[in-house]
Amino acid sequence: MKRYLLYMNYIGTHFSGMQRQESLRTIQGTIEEALADSIKPRSLSEPILQVSSRTDSGVHALSTTAHIDLIHPKNESYNTQYMKHRLNKTFAKNGHAIRITSCYQVSTDFHARHSAKSRSYLYRLMVPKKECYQDIPVSELYRCFALLGNTGPFDAERVKRGTQLFLGPKDFQTFAGKIKNKYQNKKVVYVRQLDYFTVEKGQPLMIDDPLSTQFDYWDFRCGGRAFLYNQVRRMVGTLITLGLGKITERDIRCMLQVPSRHNWDSRVQVLPPYALYLCEVGYDPLDLKKNIICEDQSSVAVN
Repeated sequence: MKRYLLYMNYIGTHFSGMQRQESLRTIQGTIEEALADSIKPRSLSEPILQVSSRTDSGVHALSTTAHIDLIHPKNESYNTQYMKHRLNKTFAKNGHAIRITSCYQVSTDFHARHSAKSRSYLYRLMVPKKECYQDIPVSELYRCFALLGNTGPFDAERVKRGTQLFLGPKDFQTFAGKIKNKYQNKKVVYVRQLDYFTVEKGQPLMIDDPLSTQFDYWDFRCGGRAFLYNQVRRMVGTLITLGLGKITERDIRCMLQVPSRHNWDSRVQVLPPYALYLCEVGYDPLDLKKNIICEDQSSVAVN
């Protein structure tokens, strides 16, 4: 058995999340199908993907990772450039918005999830410059959350100050969604640490779209070792509600200081998943380098 580390990105719009689910199209299930059908000779072991992050339905990834254990019939190593080529060819043929960006053979001591040291996320917000403006650019559909309707003015400076409330180790039980799958019986550690949480002026995906000029864009970025289910969307939703003046910093402190799902402020909207992006899964560079067995096989034929 040999282990392979895959770096990938995907658009999650037409997938029911990362984790394999019966009768649903998921990222994990689609990659496992492609591995079983397109990699020759077929592995003697069933390809089961071990992912570094389990994104929700509709969430996108700019860069994430997973590892797979395969057994070559001749006990050889699969060519990693061939694997990347065959998988991407299969995704393109079937119209799946998944791409493998890199593939490495790694030691069996390396684990895509357990070896990860950090994860970073982006949540994109668009605010109309004129109140009650409704025409969303088509390029932003299912890519950015639009603050529509008679919401009142959005105070970005207030939001920036509010991000500081979440930094450092905190019990985020109030900001965790209820898990509804096979992991729900596992003991959850709610104390997590945010290394950074920022709000910056963003950009439209297509600057030439005339409708894009009718909005201001804001990028919420946060990073830490690991996050709870729904945590990012709940934190950003809380900050947006703060920026609209519907809650105060004191309300946020209350949610943090009395950690309980029952202490969630009902005035806060849990934001939709389609504007969330997993940006990067980080590893210790020295640990990663030590565990990579074969890094460059680009000179080998991939047809």
